[in-house]
Amino acid sequence: VFCFVPINSFSHTHAHLPTQVTQKSMGRINFEEVRGLDGIKEAKLTLKPGDKSPFKAFAGPDGEGITLNIAVANGLGNAKKLIKSLAEGKAKYDFVEVMACPGGCIGGGGQPRSTDKQILQKRQQAMYTLDERHTLRRSHENPFIQALYEQFLGEPNSHKAHELLHTHYMAGGIPEEK
Repeated sequence: VFCFVPINSFSHTHAHLPTQVTQKSMGRINFEEVRGLDGIKEAKLTLKPGDKSPFKAFAGPDGEGITLNIAVANGLGNAKKLIKSLAEGKAKYDFVEVMACPGGCIGGGGQPRSTDKQILQKRQQAMYTLDERHTLRRSHENPFIQALYEQFLGEPNSHKAHELLHTHYMAGGIPEEK
């Protein structure tokens, strides 16, 4: 699975996955291993499926659980290295997050420019601190999102939700003049 998102948000983007697999509320999940400004970060997450989980078949022969290999690439240069290692079979991940700007949006074009890594680290820490203070940290627990699904989209991953919310790559660019 490739996820191209603007900030280091694996724990936000897929916070509902552990709940879907284990069928239990997982509380607050912070993936410290994939935070920071390092070029490529890796983490593992092992989940034991609940008794009625549709993921139970993937739990292994002795039911030990599902281990997801996660990578986060910080900046497009590192994304290129990561994709090359995947293409060459040197690395295998179940989830890859690519942040185009160094540090994600905190180092992006909409921010005051700085070459000082400490500035980026301070911005990043401020975002983590603000996030930690919020009581509602998962989109699937947001009452407005729940109402949207109940009243319009149906179930998560439904055909309608997929059609309206998922993006697809389309070759683009400027058409050549004839």
